Amino acid sequence: MPPLSRIKDSYLTLLMTDGLFGSFEDLPTLEFSGKDSDECEGFIFAVQRTAFAQGKQRDDAWITDFVASCLTKDALRWWIKLDLETQRNWDLLRRAMDIEYQPSFQGGSGEEAEKFVQMVHRRARDAGKQGDDRWIMGLVPTCLSGEALRCIVPTPAAAVPVAPLPSSERAALAAEYKSKGNAAHQKRDYTSAIDLYSNAIAVAAVPEAVFYSNRAA
Repeated sequence: MPPLSRIKDSYLTLLMTDGLFGSFEDLPTLEFSGKDSDECEGFIFAVQRTAFAQGKQRDDAWITDFVASCLTKDALRWWIKLDLETQRNWDLLRRAMDIEYQPSFQGGSGEEAEKFVQMVHRRARDAGKQGDDRWIMGLVPTCLSGEALRCIVPTPAAAVPVAPLPSSERAALAAEYKSKGNAAHQKRDYTSAIDLYSNAIAVAAVPEAVFYSNRAA
């Protein structure tokens, strides 16, 4: 596979050929590297503001092409692995980014905890879920890792209160735990990966063999 920089340059050339931008100088100075949730939220806001300024706020093709032209490093690697439908649909892409780069809390300090709580409240407000304890309790466990995760998971069954959740939400939450477990495994953070796979097992509406096999790997 060619280097990511060459892939990006080729993509930008294609955008200019299609008439999206006249030249490299016409491109807004905007990049997203996939550093963390703060960068992600700022990037999404900047993209939407740019689209509005260009009169393209309802043009999915324009927005998603523009987003692709701004991605670098980990964010670009992540985007390349997405299916075409998600790459070309701004609503799906924005939701995928929101999940991939959601806030994380490792339990390292009080300052980190305060920042995490503020982020959770902001996410709830943006989703129209202020005061919805069930929605918030479904979000928080998916953001925990390291010591913070181990503090609330003495056993997998205690990871998150799943009884009130519909089967569809439990399945989505389990899939999210699995995705985070895969990411932790790739980083060789095996302890966190095991905890996350255990959470997936605990919240799944029906037993999933892949969760057990991933945890045993």
